[in-house]
Amino acid sequence: AGVLGEDDDEGENYPPGVKLPSWRPALVCESCLYSEDDNSRLRVFHVLDPRGLTDMIGVFRERKNDGSVPLFKNHMVQDGAQDEVHALLGCWSGHSVIQRTGIYGSTVTEADIDVIFKMEDGGTIVQDILTPTVKFHITGTVVGNLIRFNKGLQMTLLPGGIGLTSPVSVGKCVGQSQSFYLEFSWIYSPGKRRRLAQTYDVDGIVVSTTLVDEKKL
Repeated sequence: AGVLGEDDDEGENYPPGVKLPSWRPALVCESCLYSEDDNSRLRVFHVLDPRGLTDMIGVFRERKNDGSVPLFKNHMVQDGAQDEVHALLGCWSGHSVIQRTGIYGSTVTEADIDVIFKMEDGGTIVQDILTPTVKFHITGTVVGNLIRFNKGLQMTLLPGGIGLTSPVSVGKCVGQSQSFYLEFSWIYSPGKRRRLAQTYDVDGIVVSTTLVDEKKL
């Protein structure tokens, strides 16, 4: 949940401890992924406060037919942060489609991709991302429902196989003139995962959107 910014509650009185999203967010990112049969979908809102820190995450699970809302459970992930971490471990192999926005060329590229999660002695999480042109290696530690990686990244794990990866501080990325990305992943079925990532420039303009379909080997 987010916390009201210092300048957001002018003229208003709120009970102590009330947490609301910022009235003037720096960025609101909505992501939507469909299940394999297209009968259900998951929408996630990632709200950043004026400092560029995660302020609030909103999750909406919807079904096409009767409109009932299932519980955030599936056959892959049980309740509890450790179970959600365990569900990630292993090699996820799949295919990515990258669409760049108009001002960045309007190109579409595709590539095979492998993402490997390993748990080392001492509880360190290792993630390797491999494509024909990219090799990306990071390590992290589990803190509650967060995986805090080096290189300024963190992954928030939510019930139902949901994960959100983002910089710890988007404000710091922008201050250092670095682009950044926000990623939403969903283990929607046993051994099957979809990811949607958006890359932004320092002005907050979307550079590209990447959709990845993966299976666990």
